[in-house]
This record gives sequence, structure tokens and C-alpha cells, in this order.
Amino acid sequence: MASSPPVAFSSVFRHIRFGRTLIPYCYEWFVATKRGRCAIHEDRRSFARSLWRSWSSEWEFQEAEFAQAADAWDNDVWPHITTHAYLHRWGEAQGDPSYDDIERRLLEPAPVWVPTLVLHGARDGDNLPETSADKSALFTAEYERISLPDAGHFPPRETPDQVADLIFSHQGGG
Repeated sequence: MASSPPVAFSSVFRHIRFGRTLIPYCYEWFVATKRGRCAIHEDRRSFARSLWRSWSSEWEFQEAEFAQAADAWDNDVWPHITTHAYLHRWGEAQGDPSYDDIERRLLEPAPVWVPTLVLHGARDGDNLPETSADKSALFTAEYERISLPDAGHFPPRETPDQVADLIFSHQGGG
């Protein structure tokens, strides 16, 4: 990818933060710029670290945990797939035309017919908690939504015991 001037994520994001929290979805705007795409290609770990910190601002993840996840980003296709996904989400890139019919059908939410438990981190700085509230009309079977006060974007990583207990309880095993 042709290079733009170097971009330090900390300098870009400091103007769009409230404390450690990014303004929701600002990184998707950043990815839509040439500088953002170059930054992801050139410094994907800093990009991801910034997202992890903003999505779960109270979570002090271990460096080894981050490094293990970051191994998945160390390949030549990850930045291309990631930027295309964000651009497609906002209509800035074409999707595969063979999926057009499916895309149209997905615009209308279909009812969920299986028992469902939604665990949402109350401190989620990416998918804000209100985005999963008041959705019971979309479910025809048992539905329960629990907001986890001590979790951000990664409840299974941040509060693994609580998540496991809630899943087992929901299944009748707790």
C-alpha cells in the first residue's frame, strides 16, 4: 500500500477521546481515510491496542493475552479484509454481488426462534449498551438480556467466571 505520512494512533485519537474512551465508531471513520488504512497496514497492533483500551476502558488486560490475540493479525490479508469490512459497512466499498439477495433480506430483522441469552458489558465503548436494550420483540422464544456492570466489550475475557455461571444458569445447569 502506498504510504502516507506516518500516523501515530495516539496522536490521531487524542482529539476524539473522552479520557481513555474513544468516541464510538470514530475508528471506522479513521479507516475510511487513506491515512487510516495506511496506519492499519503499518501498525496494526497499535490500532488494535487502542481499540481494546477504548472498548473496555476499565479492563487491564495482560500483555501476553494481547500478544496471543495479535498473532491473528500478523498476516498479509488481515489489514485488507479489515479495511474492506469497515468500508463496506458504510457503503464505501462494493460487496460480493453474489450476496446481494442475502444483503437485502438481512435489512429486515428476522425473529429469533431459539432461547437466547444476551450478555452485554455495561462499559462497552464500542457496541454501546443501549444498542442491545429493548430488543425482546425480535425474539419468539425465551429471551434474557443481562448487562454486566464490570465488563466492557469483551465480557468472556473480562469476567470469565461470571459469564460461565450465567451461561450454565441459563441452560438450567447452574
